[in-house]
Amino acid sequence: GDRPQRPVEGLPTTGAVAPVVHDEEGHALAQAGDSASRPKPAPDPLLLASAIAGATPAQCLYIGDDLRDIHAARAAGMGAVAAAWGYLGDDLPIEKWGADAIARSPADITGLLR
Repeated sequence: GDRPQRPVEGLPTTGAVAPVVHDEEGHALAQAGDSASRPKPAPDPLLLASAIAGATPAQCLYIGDDLRDIHAARAAGMGAVAAAWGYLGDDLPIEKWGADAIARSPADITGLLR
């Protein structure tokens, strides 16, 4: 959408795994589903997030709990991790999503970061 990006209070701005993107000044920024012109599985929201973070898509690892998240990551040129907790949708079993990895818990994600 046309809403400006705003810092999110109370979210971590450092750490191995952050739930949000950070701008060039280190402020945490939340990306809502309507932040881009096309929603997932289009790559637009992910590409917007990587641009805000100042990273190329190839430098990003996208973690999602639905098949459309994995499709969006692929379309954006990002690594794709399926989160085995959360929504999970009604599509294929998570093992058939084609993700680079499956994280069974949030703690698994730190082992996937390079």
